[in-house]
Amino acid sequence: MGGWQPERSQSAVFIGLCYEALGDDRKAIENFQRAFQIDASRREPLLRLARLYYRKNDHQRVACYAEAALTIPLSNFYSNNAEDYRHVPHEFLFWSHFYLGNKEKAKEHFDKAVMFFPSHPKYLAEMEFFYELPTVSFVIPTLERPEGLKKCLESIKKLNYPQEKID
Repeated sequence: MGGWQPERSQSAVFIGLCYEALGDDRKAIENFQRAFQIDASRREPLLRLARLYYRKNDHQRVACYAEAALTIPLSNFYSNNAEDYRHVPHEFLFWSHFYLGNKEKAKEHFDKAVMFFPSHPKYLAEMEFFYELPTVSFVIPTLERPEGLKKCLESIKKLNYPQEKID
């Protein structure tokens, strides 16, 4: 593309995504890094690198790229992904810091991610790593409706909540 850096950078991100889809992580990394070199005013190239290393379980690189992304403020570029400026970097950071053994830092970023997206199923499922979850008791009046009770119990079993905490 012409001379507008954010669009040239986004083109390099798209090229990196194509290489990633083809399984060529080396070229994907090169293009995500090139995207950042072209325009360092957006988080997407860094978070694409964090995602790629997340897939590889490389906790340290995920932490480094996500931490660097947090230093970049939101710009008015039309292609910015709003989630990159909300919960996404914090999600990468709570995951990576947890596995790097820094539970305090992991909890800090977990709380920030939850603040942005409190109903996210992943956060609800991982809440027990950071907080003591209460036992939840259900009282179900059936009025001789066994099918209704069966459906209700099946629904409770499908909840995104530790089954040992359900009474």
